[in-house]
Amino acid sequence: MTIALRSFCLWTLAILSAGPALGDVQFNVSFNDPDGSHAAFQSSIRSAVQAAGAQWARYLKPPAGMTPSIEVQINFGNQPTANGTSVTSGYVATRGGYDVFEQGMAAEIRTGVDPNGTSPDVTIEIGDTYLRNEMWFDPDPATRLAPVPVTRTDAVSVFIHALGHALGFNGWRAYDTGQLPLEAGEDGAYCSTFDEHIEVDPGPEFLFTGAVAEARYGGPLPLTAGNIDHLANAAPGLGADLVPDLMNGVVYYRGSRYFISNIDLAVMQDIGVPLTRSEIFPPQILSLKPESNGLTTVQWTGANYRLRLEQTASLADPVWVTVARQVEGTKLSFTTPDGGTQFYRLVAE
Repeated sequence: MTIALRSFCLWTLAILSAGPALGDVQFNVSFNDPDGSHAAFQSSIRSAVQAAGAQWARYLKPPAGMTPSIEVQINFGNQPTANGTSVTSGYVATRGGYDVFEQGMAAEIRTGVDPNGTSPDVTIEIGDTYLRNEMWFDPDPATRLAPVPVTRTDAVSVFIHALGHALGFNGWRAYDTGQLPLEAGEDGAYCSTFDEHIEVDPGPEFLFTGAVAEARYGGPLPLTAGNIDHLANAAPGLGADLVPDLMNGVVYYRGSRYFISNIDLAVMQDIGVPLTRSEIFPPQILSLKPESNGLTTVQWTGANYRLRLEQTASLADPVWVTVARQVEGTKLSFTTPDGGTQFYRLVAE
């Protein structure tokens, strides 16, 4: 995760989370743009989608010795925002009276076998007006350091979200009732690995009841009313605390970046997506706070990490120097430099 701190003082500080190496999953991008009317955007879209894929690849675990190649086709349309989905699905098991299917992208990562051959695995459809007037393309989507304009929505965040649907947050339940096309036990009854964990509360609220997600959240995850392949509801609805999550179905704020969360990974673990780990690494950074005494405090989620904070003056040829170590708790304080740009990263010990 990257946080840039620019507004409190004259120097610039960025926190760079030193996570695991990128996973052995590749993302190739093609375009369905027969008249070439979006040619000027293709390079930026490709880079942003591949950067989004790399965010997920950090946590995905394909079979040993295999490097799945996820073929992503970009389509353009008239919808208000952007959406993503797997083109096909893969049979997993018969449980509870349903044939259970996983998303095709998840099936390819789990087995190493492409379920639909050379055809696209994932489609992302982008609304034309949304693309031209709303999306912002990071000049360096791999590092994600440039400030997002407050008048635009970060494209990499949008594509991480879209790939989250292609990977697992998807199914066949009706958005308004939560009902599946067929009842359990009926001939041909089917559901997705996401569907089978959804409970329709008498409220009615829609809840995700996977064991890992419940343990991490402290109870069932509230799903978005009328948009149940997402998390959260606007206050005073259930799950207002999940509105900042990458996979929320309420709002994406302009000028903001979104990142894969521990909750997102817990859902993926519950639905059987193979992961290298089910927690983000390093932990999510919650805040950077310059203090009046010349110190800056960085705070993060989760206390089960022994971390050190390292500093460098350049990312082009970095020389990392340890400036502080975590002793206990979930925060560190360190002396800020007098001027210039400094970059910091959290490293597990």
